[in-house]
Amino acid sequence: DLSTFLHNAGEPERARALLSGVDDWAGWPAALQARARAQLLLSAYWSDGAVAAVELGERMLEEPLPPPVRATVHAYLSGCCEFDLERADAHGDAALALLDELGDDADPGDLAHALAMRVRSRVVLGRGLDRELVNRVLELEGRLPPERWANESMAHYFGVLFKHVDDLDTSRRWLERHLAEAIDDQDEVLQMVMRTHLALTECWAGNLGAAR
Repeated sequence: DLSTFLHNAGEPERARALLSGVDDWAGWPAALQARARAQLLLSAYWSDGAVAAVELGERMLEEPLPPPVRATVHAYLSGCCEFDLERADAHGDAALALLDELGDDADPGDLAHALAMRVRSRVVLGRGLDRELVNRVLELEGRLPPERWANESMAHYFGVLFKHVDDLDTSRRWLERHLAEAIDDQDEVLQMVMRTHLALTECWAGNLGAAR
């Protein structure tokens, strides 16, 4: 929990340092270990960049991880690996395959994350935005407890993607809503991301005054 609070407070370096100090994960319950490793990857992404996060995650996969933890690492690698979409898709596919094997025991947050990254890949590759997958992600995230939804939800990311398919009005609505939520939650990292993409959306809409 402390690492999550540090990350949300805009201190991903401290969040990463806290979790990097874990010497032995063996005694951790799988569900708790999965969440901690996901947070470690996110903190690495925000403190040291995508390449460092992917290198860290792929080193994790060399360990004998329980299947739920391995699925989590693959799911978050699919998000971090933004510089290589084929590699990102491979991690996403691996996550979905593991989650499918877990059946009803699959974590809805990890499944939502992997599917959200599939939506991203399709948009970036020019295949359009799959609104059915978007709705599936939202449905899965609705199963998360409030404390996990606040920290793991990918719903805000769709606001970023809508502008890439020229749906600027929807992009604006989603980004403004999630900016308000980030302010309420005192999530400084998400506030920064939402403000940046709101400014881009307004620029693309020709509203330079609003972008400023």
